[in-house]
Amino acid sequence: MASSERRKSMTVNDFTEEEQAAFQGMITYQFDSPDAFRIFAAALLAGAPLNDSYSPTHQLMVLCKSAAHRPATARRAASGKPLPKCVYEGDQEYVARQKCQKVARTLIIPKGLSAYSPTERRRSLVPSTESGDMFIRRLDAHREAPEALIAPQSKTEDDMLFIKRMVAVKASVDNPNILICPKEAVESVAEFEARLKLAQKHAGLVLPRGAHESAGQFTKRLLAQERTLKVLLPPSADEPEATVVERHKVQLKCDFSVHPFDASREDVPSYWRRLQAQASSPFTNIAPGDTAAITKLIGAPAKPEVVAMPKEEVQAPLDSPTSVQASNGALDENSENSEAEASPAKPVTAQTTAPEPAVEPTVERVMEVATPAKTAAEVEVEASGAPTAGVERIAINKVTFIGLKKLLQERGVPKEEVSVANKMALKMVADKWADVLKVEWYEDWA
Repeated sequence: MASSERRKSMTVNDFTEEEQAAFQGMITYQFDSPDAFRIFAAALLAGAPLNDSYSPTHQLMVLCKSAAHRPATARRAASGKPLPKCVYEGDQEYVARQKCQKVARTLIIPKGLSAYSPTERRRSLVPSTESGDMFIRRLDAHREAPEALIAPQSKTEDDMLFIKRMVAVKASVDNPNILICPKEAVESVAEFEARLKLAQKHAGLVLPRGAHESAGQFTKRLLAQERTLKVLLPPSADEPEATVVERHKVQLKCDFSVHPFDASREDVPSYWRRLQAQASSPFTNIAPGDTAAITKLIGAPAKPEVVAMPKEEVQAPLDSPTSVQASNGALDENSENSEAEASPAKPVTAQTTAPEPAVEPTVERVMEVATPAKTAAEVEVEASGAPTAGVERIAINKVTFIGLKKLLQERGVPKEEVSVANKMALKMVADKWADVLKVEWYEDWA
């Protein structure tokens, strides 16, 4: 019979000084934790909830510490009390788990525990999500990977998918404290199998597809996750598509999980500046909305400046009053000024197309489309399929930082403008001077 003694809850004193140092300077995270975290927290933390404001890496540290188990020896007392019998377990299944626990170095979760049955009362009302055969297969995985955290079969996994996850756990035996999360409801079978393929050869945590993550974003995240051991977080609900790939690039430089866009603490321009500051200082974890830290690293945001455009670049529709006035002005500017003073300009009717206003190169403009606004003439040329006259296409990912700085200076950008710390900031300068540079930037990954 299971002991009725209350389990010891996790405290700070259970961590070593080195482990406690990892929690210092940690920012507050806001992301959707996977179901596997909640399952282990309900079973291991004596009823205390897992702190959702921790990063996924820190949450996994707490779970691994609370799941540590060492059997008693002649010279050492046992650590990590085995979990009590669950309502889903029969007598033979409970005895089999006790025998397996003597081999495993992490506590084995009882049969059938899931996010859909968090309490014993709930488990007495709903059937187990884990069959007896799958429970035996999980015990076998614990024997071959004694240091792995293995979640029971979930409601979203059939027997074949669960078996594939157990095979992946056995293949990752060289990675201690590994956790391969079960299939989430938003994941397709192909996406789940792609994550398993990466997880069984990856020494870090690979999060399932997020609730607000598209299939394309999930594929890109797996490709980026393969290049770093730090946990890549899924995008948030309001994160712009252009910044998701940029965050993946910044993540490769950092020793922590870069927080995705948080609409409750920052706006899009502030988020873009945070990524810029994070790239310049990869060892400082910057929280969303921490404008003081961002300003300290990259300075205050520049005030919007109106870039003087050459007259030949300002093109208006031929039927607009502005176009007629510009044509007359080319012949006799003084005559036109005198006529304008003598008679007021005619109001623009509903049928008349007004010229596009000049767009200031602000941070908001860069974040909207990351390219300069197009004039009416450029739109017509683009619709006809002809190349834009006088505009050169350059692959931004093929140009080095020094080469890009030299290019901007050669095309008229002042030296003080290109005196920035990294390529990301230099690209923002290029967007600001887009009307002078006449360059269309694109990425070539061929």
